[in-house]
Amino acid sequence: MLGDHIKKVSSYDRLFDQAHTRQYNLSIRLNPDGLSFSVYSIPHKKYIALESFRFPETFQMHGGALAISVYLDQIAKTIDEKSWLLSEFKNRIVIYNTKIYTLIPEPLFNAHKIITYLGFVHKIGDGDTVLTSKFQTPDSRIVFGINSTIYKEINSWFNNPALIHHAGALIESVLPAFKHSDTGNPVFLNITNKLIDIIVLRNNNLNFVNSFEWRASTDIVYFLLFVLDQLSMNPGKVNVYLSGEIDENDENHQLLSKYIRNLEFLSHNEPHTRGYALELIASHKYYELLNPALCE
Repeated sequence: MLGDHIKKVSSYDRLFDQAHTRQYNLSIRLNPDGLSFSVYSIPHKKYIALESFRFPETFQMHGGALAISVYLDQIAKTIDEKSWLLSEFKNRIVIYNTKIYTLIPEPLFNAHKIITYLGFVHKIGDGDTVLTSKFQTPDSRIVFGINSTIYKEINSWFNNPALIHHAGALIESVLPAFKHSDTGNPVFLNITNKLIDIIVLRNNNLNFVNSFEWRASTDIVYFLLFVLDQLSMNPGKVNVYLSGEIDENDENHQLLSKYIRNLEFLSHNEPHTRGYALELIASHKYYELLNPALCE
């Protein structure tokens, strides 16, 4: 028997009104272990709601039919509790978290070869759908796989929303924010359940992005130091920005701080876009959910 999902964060501004969803943008993030969403009020130009749910177990999006069914049941439970998520919104996006993706430079991209591109670096399951989307900032495309059953249910629930890969959402969030920054060549480390994303900017352009599976804190440190070494970046000088499931006093942060001198939690340059009720939320955990430009 499935357990109930656990509500991690629930914050609503007094401006939020279920009857006015046509004036809002909705961003939904699907991770293997949970679901989060944010609501942006277009008239008020600020976020007025954010909720996050953790599922009672970790489900593999690319697991067997039973695992997929259980995962979708958990999402359905959340939707049943928040039925207004199915209302009509001005814009709606779904950010999908999976390690099965690759980037293709736009000049080399051929829409008829997306399965070939992805199959070159990942094993594509028989029940997978291959999708692609173009970045607004870097001149490239991201190609990623999603289980066909999950893809069908997402489109059914949310009326064919814009579907964005989680690494693409992160890139589209950090590139504009750091385009004119004087922080040198920043590195971004995003931590989710058993998956980390490392993004590196060099000369205000995307230089590196990849995702790695991890089981222990030492894995996170290893992959980060390995990437820095391959890119000839000094751990004692580079600025590393943290996002996702990490806190200042947890084991991951404590171990990282032993090897990286300049650690900082990622935050938006425009905190005023968060309504009053969202001011105390650790925004680095929902960084890509708090980017209004993703819905444009």
